[in-house]
Amino acid sequence: MSILPSQESIIKFLKSDYQGSVDMVNVLRFKPNGRSEYEKYAKAISGFMQDFGLKVIYSGDVFSTILGDDEFFHHVIIVRYPSKEKFIEFSSSEKWKAIEHHRTEGLESQWLLASKEKKIA
Repeated sequence: MSILPSQESIIKFLKSDYQGSVDMVNVLRFKPNGRSEYEKYAKAISGFMQDFGLKVIYSGDVFSTILGDDEFFHHVIIVRYPSKEKFIEFSSSEKWKAIEHHRTEGLESQWLLASKEKKIA
């Protein structure tokens, strides 16, 4: 499983008709002893997230799996981006590129799901 999106998935994401804020659901599995490296990445991006209008909606450790492979993922974080374009701007910025190696060194695998908020009646 990859930890970086393919060019095809980015093109599909950008070509979608959806306009509005995007909640990126990050489902993470750390390498053995990789959590501390990922935490360096998380701390570094927290210093410039506001420059791009990003906001952490939720962050939490997985402690049990009810459905699916047990202990497959370790952490879930949801980050709200103002738009699809802001996601691309952030993830291609020099600031992000300078610290991305901590993410790569810490993660074994990741799911990244682009979602849009939907009010439940």
